[in-house]
Amino acid sequence: MNLTRPVAFWIAVLAAVVVGVVLLREVLLPFVAGMLLAYLLDPLATRLERLGMNRLIATLTIVGLFAVGVTALIILTAPVVVDELAYFIDNFPLYIKRVQGGLIRSASRKVVRRWPPQRLPTSLTWSRSRG
Repeated sequence: MNLTRPVAFWIAVLAAVVVGVVLLREVLLPFVAGMLLAYLLDPLATRLERLGMNRLIATLTIVGLFAVGVTALIILTAPVVVDELAYFIDNFPLYIKRVQGGLIRSASRKVVRRWPPQRLPTSLTWSRSRG
């Protein structure tokens, strides 16, 4: 029996699947994340089911606890984020001045290192004919 044909077929299928996953990675990400989350939370739902809860009620309890946790996290971190953003906005002009000053100093150092005064290009020297 010739194995070349089935091997070539499965290589082509694998290549097509890889190309499909690469092209659809943004679309597939929520589904993959959902499958991973369901896989990780399945033991908890099973445990709640063993304690006498319906599977639907156990799942809704897990989702509700997750929503409460995210809400608490947002409530606790929002003031810190707002304070840091206000500090950044207040100091933004200072940051721009520092960046501009650093760029000017850096550019002038490079020009001085590159072109000593006796070897400046004619475009950078002051001509007496220009007045």
